Amino acid sequence: MTTEKQTMPSSEEPESAESNVSSKLLDKDPGTGTSSTNEQTKESPLKDPDTKKDNYMGKVGMIFGKYGRFVATYPYVFIITPVIVCGLLGLGLLNISSESNIETLYVPVNSRTASERKKVNSLFPDKSNSNFYEQSLGVMNLYGDIMIKSRDNRDVLSSEVVDEIKNMASQLKQFSFEDGGVNLTYADVCAVRNGACFINGEFILGDDFIQRYQDGSITYPKWIDPRGIPTDLSGLIKGSVNTSMVLESVSTLYLKFNIRQENISRSKKWEIEFLDVMSRMSTNLTDIAYSVSSSLDTELNENTGQDIVWFSLSFTILITYASFVAAGGNCVSNRSHLARAGVIGVGLAIVASFGILSAGGLKFVNIVGVMPFLALGVGVDSMFVIMSEWTEHHHKTTTEDQMEATLRGCGGSITIASLTDVIAFFIGASSQFISIRNFCVYTGLALAICFLCHLTFFIGCLALHGRRVRTNRHCITCLETKDEETMKRTSNSLIVWLCSGKKAEKRDDDESLCEKIPRILLTKTVLKKGTKALVILLFLVYLGFSIWGVVNLKQGLILRNLISDTSYFNKYETWRSSNFETKYSISFVFENIDYLNKAQVNSMKDLMTSVQDESAVENNSLLCWYHQYEASNNFNNVSQNQFISNLKTFLLYRPHISNDVEFTFDGSGIKASRCYVFTVDLPDSTDQGNLMLRLRELADGSDLDAFAYTPPFIFFEQYVVILPNILQTVGIAVICMLVITIIFMPHPIMVALVTLNLISILLGIFGFLYFWDLTLSSITMIHLIMSVGFSVDFSVHVCHGFMSSGADDKDGKARDALRISAAPVINGGLSSLIGICTLVGSQSYVFRSFFKIMVLVISFGLAHSMLLLPVILSLIGPANDSNINNKTQNKKGVQLKEIKAYNTTSGTNV
Repeated sequence: MTTEKQTMPSSEEPESAESNVSSKLLDKDPGTGTSSTNEQTKESPLKDPDTKKDNYMGKVGMIFGKYGRFVATYPYVFIITPVIVCGLLGLGLLNISSESNIETLYVPVNSRTASERKKVNSLFPDKSNSNFYEQSLGVMNLYGDIMIKSRDNRDVLSSEVVDEIKNMASQLKQFSFEDGGVNLTYADVCAVRNGACFINGEFILGDDFIQRYQDGSITYPKWIDPRGIPTDLSGLIKGSVNTSMVLESVSTLYLKFNIRQENISRSKKWEIEFLDVMSRMSTNLTDIAYSVSSSLDTELNENTGQDIVWFSLSFTILITYASFVAAGGNCVSNRSHLARAGVIGVGLAIVASFGILSAGGLKFVNIVGVMPFLALGVGVDSMFVIMSEWTEHHHKTTTEDQMEATLRGCGGSITIASLTDVIAFFIGASSQFISIRNFCVYTGLALAICFLCHLTFFIGCLALHGRRVRTNRHCITCLETKDEETMKRTSNSLIVWLCSGKKAEKRDDDESLCEKIPRILLTKTVLKKGTKALVILLFLVYLGFSIWGVVNLKQGLILRNLISDTSYFNKYETWRSSNFETKYSISFVFENIDYLNKAQVNSMKDLMTSVQDESAVENNSLLCWYHQYEASNNFNNVSQNQFISNLKTFLLYRPHISNDVEFTFDGSGIKASRCYVFTVDLPDSTDQGNLMLRLRELADGSDLDAFAYTPPFIFFEQYVVILPNILQTVGIAVICMLVITIIFMPHPIMVALVTLNLISILLGIFGFLYFWDLTLSSITMIHLIMSVGFSVDFSVHVCHGFMSSGADDKDGKARDALRISAAPVINGGLSSLIGICTLVGSQSYVFRSFFKIMVLVISFGLAHSMLLLPVILSLIGPANDSNINNKTQNKKGVQLKEIKAYNTTSGTNV
């Protein structure tokens, strides 16, 4: 560049005899007699900041500089082209489709439970239309649930309340719905037991039970019915007992209208009509909570759709904030339009990414709703960095020169920041969870296009801004404008303030208070000795809290958290968790067993004994056809034929276990069988996951062909894979960030500091999830992946400023790093927070958790980059070659003086 050539001495200037001799003398190191590599005639490149950045960024900076000059030459092409391209790509939104099935989104792909479920369903046919027992279902039950409480705290089993409940149950049995042009009722879809529709808890409303209750002969929670069958009432009623464990009062009653599995689409139609009837149900004495088997899926989709409308408000707020930050300078140099162009560029990227992936058939999932908020934050951050670098080069004569210097200075840092974000999300696309995959692909593509829009649309707008400023045109009217001093001669103060302006002569002339205050405040306070000590102390406290949080952090996604606080399902889940225990029936499926082989039978018994010894399994809860058969008078194991024949007779009078033995096609043997155990109350997701692993371990350790299974295992899968999946995905992302940092910032100390900074921030985010009452889940995993890119972004800008500094000491270099990066980093972080501020009152767990973790990510990222990192750099950061050059120059200066003194005293003619 011209300015660089001007700093070099002319090669045609004649050398004096003195300089000739001194240069020859100085070419020899006085200590060694060897030639010195530095020549007096060359000036230190550190005196030119642009040259210093060239040395630091090397070829990358030169390439960006040349590209910037090219864009500045043809700005309209780079503005119009991305608008047209992104607009056309956005047409793909016409093909958008969504996925809201909970199992599809939040269960690991190819899970073990999914394969075992297929096996169970192939071994044991569905009998919900003839002999329904929930524990024998191979898939999750279909149902309509209601829970009833009295409004005035009276006993739910009082005669008046029971009459109202019976009327309600009658309505639910009789309402009709249409399927295939035919009107159907509950009787056409109900699960059947003993030839009648089976409703859990309905027998409690019977006259016999009510009479026994009034007589004080019902024990709770265990009750022996008139047939001698033990019944656990704790899952049907919430009651209080006296000292003799006799039920005295009932506060909550639970009824479950079970539906058969043979026609899923018909059953789903009944569920839809059930919800409609319940929403219109009018009661006088009772309060009701209700749900159906598909409530979680349907409510999840509706809930997120309600919150997405907040994006438009966030977009408006962010444009306003960006315009305010860029509103410094005068009527000519004002950059408000430029800031709005940056936000619009992000919007173009969001539209294009949605269009591309929708056209490609990638389904929209509820978590993708937070992507626009994230893209806005990241995009605006890069915009502030570019604008900050632009103001560093006001001394450049032409727009092309200024654009070249701008991209040469910040092209590398915004590339690192964008690459880290994009790569982090594309790595996340390898997750075992479909929800995470889709979110990461949507977000990664949006951020990649956002980077391209910055290098085209925004840079083109920046070039037009530079041209307008250099021709002294007003930022609104684009008319030529006079400077303030000239206008004061002929106009009043108001007109001068509204209309005057000129090109800024220094950085301060172009900045707003939002850009000046962070730079001034931080450069004057952070690097003082007392502040350094305080920062390090606070950091140690932060590490302590983070480690404590990590140790106590829980795993697993509580599915009901995905639902809005105002949803009917939220009320139902609140009642259920506070009134009834969370218990599960676990089946152990056996294949290829010879039941006349004593060793194999003993192995089966030993396995079930080991299972019953588990602390999570309820005492004496074994329900096994073989044990009951063996204890009966029918048992005969003299021969295979006798064993099978007697077993079939035995099962005819044991319908509750008759579903658990499947005979071979010819009826001569047993193809598969199963036994059950029942758990204690297990509301904690970690306990549920650990139970599944332990029972599988016991089954796998047996020498039999056996496995443990229950339909809810499909959701327990996430509880045991989420931590390894998070550690693997985040670990790969960290390694990739390390590689990118090595490529673009090739200094071992800087690479180490960026990496340690990233690990420290991740540790804090993991730990403080505990204090935010969040768990490790597929939802929070997305935010942790996001935090990898954000953490590197902030650190890279500071390290870039440190390495670009021409200061001689580490404190000076750290101060320059703050001076360069404070405004864009802090305003970028604040803009991200402002962009998500509308989510504070969201009804969606997805949006609320996104808000909470974004607050952690940005707060910790800013604290590390603006406080801790400058302090560490000032203590152990890499030194400039300038210190060595200055020492060499000083040494040469002393030698030159000695030569002059020698010549003067000796009278030597040089």
